[in-house]
Amino acid sequence: LGSNLEEALAMLEEFEEANPVGEPMPTMDRVKYHKGRALIRLKRFDEAKAALAESLELKPKSKRVLEALEEANAG
Repeated sequence: LGSNLEEALAMLEEFEEANPVGEPMPTMDRVKYHKGRALIRLKRFDEAKAALAESLELKPKSKRVLEALEEANAG
């Protein structure tokens, strides 16, 4: 499972760098959220908090991002 998470994280980071826009691309807040979730599962909590904070900046008051941020802080 860990190697799959590492691969997923690498793909998310590649997507982040490319920063594609328009349909059918996911919004960057979702990319940052999923990156944060992957980092939590990898127990890389500081990086997770940073990604989730960026997601929250892009989509303030997102319940799922706030919950994930709580989980990262508890890590």
